[in-house]
Amino acid sequence: SVNRVNSITGRLTDLLLYLDRTFPSEGWAQFLANGAPDWTRIVVAGHSQGAGHAGFFAKLVRVQRVGMFSGPADPGPGPDQPASWTARPNVTPLSDQFGFTHTADPLAPLANNLRNWQSIGLGLFGGQVSVDGRSPPFEGSRQLVTSAAPNPNPTGPSAAPAHGAPAVDNVTPLAADGQPLFRQVWVHMLFSG
Repeated sequence: SVNRVNSITGRLTDLLLYLDRTFPSEGWAQFLANGAPDWTRIVVAGHSQGAGHAGFFAKLVRVQRVGMFSGPADPGPGPDQPASWTARPNVTPLSDQFGFTHTADPLAPLANNLRNWQSIGLGLFGGQVSVDGRSPPFEGSRQLVTSAAPNPNPTGPSAAPAHGAPAVDNVTPLAADGQPLFRQVWVHMLFSG
């Protein structure tokens, strides 16, 4: 039981109202409708446990897009079963939900992610597709994977570089021009796919 002040909706509402008051020319009001978040204009994304939170939120609210990075790896009620919540009906259309993980992730194993993505319904758009050396739309799949080595010169500590590589700045691999290797993947998942 979470009160309004400490809820996701409450905190985001307060933030958007503050940003709109403080920086009115920046367009923050476009994310509000009648003083509350206009979820249909908001992208929800999360990494690791946050991927599960983003996926679960898509079961409750119609958001513009959902990005699940390195998750959800939640276990199911029995061996080799998806997490129970993944079978709930989707409020956000499956066409607007994406998962992206590393094949060698030791904290959110690929098998768990795939099992949960399938239960959510992402298999409707095909199986897992590697983004390595490819450009969007990745065969239309919503289950994206990479085997690319994490950044060999991380800008900060990481206990599991492969876990962070799909989304965490300090270990995500960089292209020859110094830009994040997965930039096209992120744009595809969250804004254009």
